[in-house]
Amino acid sequence: MAKGLPLSAEAGSRTRPLIALLALAAITLLAGPSRAQDAPDEAASAHVAGFVAALEQIARQEPELAARIDRTAAAVEAAIGWRTIARYAAGPAWQAADEAAQAAYLVAYGRYLNASIARRMDAYTGETATVLGTRPIDDGDILVATRLASPGAPTRVVQWRVRLGDAGPAIVDILVDGASLVVNQRDEFAAVLAGGSGGLAPLTDALAEQTVRLSTPD
Repeated sequence: MAKGLPLSAEAGSRTRPLIALLALAAITLLAGPSRAQDAPDEAASAHVAGFVAALEQIARQEPELAARIDRTAAAVEAAIGWRTIARYAAGPAWQAADEAAQAAYLVAYGRYLNASIARRMDAYTGETATVLGTRPIDDGDILVATRLASPGAPTRVVQWRVRLGDAGPAIVDILVDGASLVVNQRDEFAAVLAGGSGGLAPLTDALAEQTVRLSTPD
């Protein structure tokens, strides 16, 4: 039987908010104090805001889970560099796998990500996120910082890592209180793959299993 994956209903309290915040921390994104921004900053902020607007529309208009997943998939494809994330999260197993195994894993990861984000929209309770600013980091990536306020919960800082490539901006990580979604996924995916043959099949199967669970209405 496949080992448990991160961000399922049984996930630990530290990792569960990371992917949930893709749907929750950004459902209502408020503009922070205006300031002069250069073109990369503006592009990164606008990209995050566009993704946020898409999620907000989906959450408001699609109470039915299957339709919400379909629309989330389109928003994710346009905004998130999820293939980059998936390759990193797989660790050494990605390089060891053949092209067919890599392709199957990417399909499974994409479906899992879409279902996870869409399912977490059920838990939205009025969170608001305010843009605090942007700053450049290594390799030309930009962090778009937001402050998350939830009713009855402590305020948290959420940072979106945006990569400005030739194909346009892409979100490649989200950090909550300094904890990285990508790093946590890599660690937990490694646990799924531990003791295996080094191939991606156990992880691909586990992702598919979790996707079925996430895609099934309660």
